[in-house]
Amino acid sequence: MPEYSVLVVEDDEIIARILTSMLRDSGYITHTPVNSGEQALEQVAVEKPDIVLMDIDLAGAISGITAAKEIFNIFSIPVIFVTGHDERKFLEMAMGSMPFGFLVKPVNPNLLYSTIQVAINLCERIRVTTEGKKAGLSPLMSIQVSDSSHPVIILNSDNAILWMNQAAEECVGENGSALFLKDIRQALSLLCPDVNIQPDFFRSYDAQDLKICSDDIHKRRSYKITARPVVNMFGSYSGSFITITSQL
Repeated sequence: MPEYSVLVVEDDEIIARILTSMLRDSGYITHTPVNSGEQALEQVAVEKPDIVLMDIDLAGAISGITAAKEIFNIFSIPVIFVTGHDERKFLEMAMGSMPFGFLVKPVNPNLLYSTIQVAINLCERIRVTTEGKKAGLSPLMSIQVSDSSHPVIILNSDNAILWMNQAAEECVGENGSALFLKDIRQALSLLCPDVNIQPDFFRSYDAQDLKICSDDIHKRRSYKITARPVVNMFGSYSGSFITITSQL
């Protein structure tokens, strides 16, 4: 069996340890578990696991359901929900995020293994379709995410910031956690207070470039903002990949 890596997103430390132990016993590589949707997006962007086990009931800015939706739409990584609820209403709430499976706590090790294998197999089959080949971040985008020297910001379909690297934080002068889920124009206004960019600029199905200028007379700069679309495995627009280039 190929070595697949799994990220556990669980706010109960004991359950996270149990799941991690089960995964290792089954031959999977495990990432450091995280306990919030925001941390899950950070880990997925940087470490690129093959699959995510996601608790539905997460505290914080976004729920497990919302985090799962963004992880699938932006990064094309399958998510399996692990939940203490088996009621139909929770299943119906979660279906919109395109999960690749459900596991009810306490998790059976054999069922955990089979559910992961089925999810990975299904996802790999979708990836070779016409839409699947175009889904998620392109190889160039993935390289730019790994290259910490160039400012990168990832948005969801509502132009809200899901992730930004350290170079982007330094560029706009604000911590990524403070801008999490904020409109991208709020971040760009830190570079140019009078910036006026229409939302459609970030939602185009084609790459877009725009030049903005800083009003600081002591440190006047121009910035090239490039927005490239991200689509999911079904060919639907799901977000934008933003790069910022400083031009003296």
